[in-house]
Amino acid sequence: MKQVIKASAGTGKTYRLSLEYIAALLDGQDFSEIVVLTFTRKATAEARDRILTHLGELVEEGEEAEVWKELNRVYHGCRFKGEVLKDNRDRMLLNKDGIHIYTIDSFTNRLFREVVAPYLGLYDYDIVDEEKDSGIIEEVFRRLLESSENFQLLEKLLKVRVARNYDKALRFIRQIVQERWKFLLIEHQKRQPCQDTDFLTPLDQCLEIIEEAAGENRTIEAMVKGSFKNEIGGYLNLKNRGADSQRLKDYVAASYSNFIDPDSYFWNGSKVTGEYKERALEVHPRFQERLARYVFNQEVIPLEENIFQLEKAIFAEYDRLKFRRGVFTHLDISNYVFKHLVREGLELPGGSLGSFLARMTGSRISSLFIDEFQDTSVLQWKILSSLIESRDESGADSRSGEFGTDDSRIGEDEELEKGKDQKSRKEGEGEGKDEKSREEGKEKKLKAEREEEIEKAEKGVQKKVMVDPL
Repeated sequence: MKQVIKASAGTGKTYRLSLEYIAALLDGQDFSEIVVLTFTRKATAEARDRILTHLGELVEEGEEAEVWKELNRVYHGCRFKGEVLKDNRDRMLLNKDGIHIYTIDSFTNRLFREVVAPYLGLYDYDIVDEEKDSGIIEEVFRRLLESSENFQLLEKLLKVRVARNYDKALRFIRQIVQERWKFLLIEHQKRQPCQDTDFLTPLDQCLEIIEEAAGENRTIEAMVKGSFKNEIGGYLNLKNRGADSQRLKDYVAASYSNFIDPDSYFWNGSKVTGEYKERALEVHPRFQERLARYVFNQEVIPLEENIFQLEKAIFAEYDRLKFRRGVFTHLDISNYVFKHLVREGLELPGGSLGSFLARMTGSRISSLFIDEFQDTSVLQWKILSSLIESRDESGADSRSGEFGTDDSRIGEDEELEKGKDQKSRKEGEGEGKDEKSREEGKEKKLKAEREEEIEKAEKGVQKKVMVDPL
């Protein structure tokens, strides 16, 4: 079962997550089988403390607790299981490291360390912040300038002299590096040029209609809006001088932004009226559409190809420096995980996300909750969603959600536990009363010590909540 809860900041998403967590416990899942991913370390601490606080309220107040009333409202038919909640809460207090709440960055880092890095032959590296990465970007830029081809590409894209605008060019390179995830998401294929780009024919037809409206006493230029007089006058002048069609196309295309405004036309509406206006308005959209196609072919397609060509050169050098020095940012790690794990289909250990999470946490995973989803980057979500989808396709148990447990496996485990209990009882029947008394004494002592540890841990949680209320 997949569930997405969307709401604005401060409306109780983390509170709802804690209810989902407790509902999973009541459904029979152990806390060790539940994984929560969130965005910051502060959020992980908040989620953990809120879950423990709510469990404490349920253990102390039972079905009178406000949390239980809210659970009943959200999950109809939910049964209160005090012993289950107390058992999970006690073990969680004694083993907070066993509560599987992680930041999404730490999860992505784990994927990189255990899956992607070994695949790339990388075993020793450091994670640094974005500021410490600026030196590598500057070195990438300097190396790019050593290639005359890349140098010309930069000048063509930026429309400036790079030697005189060093800072602008460097900012451009830095922006491409920071937005690498966009290039990774694009499956680039060279675009096919648009057909039917003859915009001169409908333009000339419009001008002929305007000339008819002008009559013998006025010129075409006199019938045109003031903002278009230079463009139309220049075009007519070139035609009169016998300019070829390519020269005429280039001239009009240079001012395309003025011509293709869908809510505007180039003639004066108070002078071109009646049937002349109607005829011109019928032809004009064809002129605009064909002009847009022509500009797309002549400018957009070449510009896009130049960007992708430069992007390949940038990241070839960037990756070479990164792997040679073994220094990566969190953004780098997300990029490499997506590239190799999602796009190239690198397999996870065990073949699925469920197996990887089990290896990561040391237990079989039944539920995965993602908090602070609005702060998750597009690339991080693509990584998570692709792993979840691959799990679904492999036949995950729909009853338990994306990472559901196998019902038959649960049954086997229960039978195994029953067998162990029966064997223990048989072995214990022949023991004497003294041995039994000693065992009871040990159990009482251990229970008292455990309760004391739980009480201390619980006071720690209460103190933290009082100091830093959620």
